[in-house]
Amino acid sequence: MEILNAYCLELDQIVDPLEARNAYFSQTDKSLRFNFYCSDENCRIKLIGANIYKPEEAVKRQPYFKTKSENPHKDICKYHDSNTKDSKKKNTKKHGIDPVKEHIYPSVLILDRPETVIKIDKSIKNNEIKDEILKEKISVATKKYNKSNHSETIYLEKVVNYYEVNPKCEFLLKIGDTTHQYKNWFKRILYFEDGKDFIFWDFIRKIKKYGNNYSIELQSKCLKDKLSFFIYLKQEVIENYRLKRDIIGRLEYLIDLIDNKKDLNNKERAICYFVKTYPELSTQPFNRYDIPIDNLYHFVIKSIETKK
Repeated sequence: MEILNAYCLELDQIVDPLEARNAYFSQTDKSLRFNFYCSDENCRIKLIGANIYKPEEAVKRQPYFKTKSENPHKDICKYHDSNTKDSKKKNTKKHGIDPVKEHIYPSVLILDRPETVIKIDKSIKNNEIKDEILKEKISVATKKYNKSNHSETIYLEKVVNYYEVNPKCEFLLKIGDTTHQYKNWFKRILYFEDGKDFIFWDFIRKIKKYGNNYSIELQSKCLKDKLSFFIYLKQEVIENYRLKRDIIGRLEYLIDLIDNKKDLNNKERAICYFVKTYPELSTQPFNRYDIPIDNLYHFVIKSIETKK
């Protein structure tokens, strides 16, 4: 069974893997490492956060929590092997989705830019905290977690990650005033004239850096006039993004990936997703479609493995 969340000692709260990674990239200390524990207060084993600390890892793989082989979950824990076998046997498909993971999907994407500052306590040392104190911290954090709403997210990436695993999902997702089934929200930019209320996506043909700005040329061309689609990420937009270390790291990795033509010859291909923005025809200095990105919380860039 997938470990859905963990207690983070430095954040003093229950987090999912994406929230942990975003918390890391929201600060400037590259040496910081979080201490994660099983969120079951009666288990409390140490967990490992994978694909959390490097942009190139985030580009290719979703972050997740895992156990150490020599330190399995306790018998009473819901994540212990003996407590997950039955759920795996009953793992039938429903609405195009794995019912074991049914309760983790985001049903609302909040479009407002987040204002809350993530607080990280760097003074706490893992080897200095007593077990009874840790148990109490996890207990308090779990109660707070259970009272909060986990169906809402400010991160488009959380929605994208869920869709990539469950592309036929029929559950409903609300963005702004519009609600679609998950599978109907996503549309390749090639078909942008179908309407504006979609999460558009496309493979990336080229990324070029101009000073601290980035130009992204998409692979598709407009069906009507065969003009290209471009995204231009301005320096001021990147600087205003809380996770700028992450986005810059991803862009630099993908520039190298594409320049070496790995994305064309191998299974790994650069891709981007965006929402609440729409192509605009531009005639200066070239005839093309520009896609303005003013809020990077509404933009995701990564690579995926595709079949040849």
